[in-house]
Amino acid sequence: MGSDGIVSTLAEQMLEAKTRATLARAKGKDARLIEAIDRSVRRTLGCIVQIRDPREVAMRGFSLVVNSAGEIQVRHRESSLPISSSYLRSLLAEAGVEPRPGQVILLDEVLVGALVEEALGAVSREQAQMQSAKSRLIQASLEVDSKALSGATPVERLPRDAA
Repeated sequence: MGSDGIVSTLAEQMLEAKTRATLARAKGKDARLIEAIDRSVRRTLGCIVQIRDPREVAMRGFSLVVNSAGEIQVRHRESSLPISSSYLRSLLAEAGVEPRPGQVILLDEVLVGALVEEALGAVSREQAQMQSAKSRLIQASLEVDSKALSGATPVERLPRDAA
């Protein structure tokens, strides 16, 4: 995508996000994340207008990067963050912003905060499920060990239904 194409894409995305934020506020909805997406697109457009490469600027902060297959990554400096791409896509859709392959968007801190908070919540839920599974496995192992030590024969260890 050439420089003119990038500018025109960002301008379209910015106008759509601004419109969606205005409509959301008019309906009494929380528009903070839509506004954060709008600021992100504006920040990126401002970078390009200043004749700076957003990819170079992104190496010092947070960015959304779309690969050639259309997959989205959120990056902090040069590392990918394990955020939910479905959550990010839903926020972008709500803002009317459809990222294009090869696009880089410099992210607003409010948007990054929401993405990180959602990802931390998902990781915490996953850890709790893993801890619960681990506890059940340990309990089963202890029960098997205690029956093995008590000298029960294999037939005696089977549940009544199985015998």
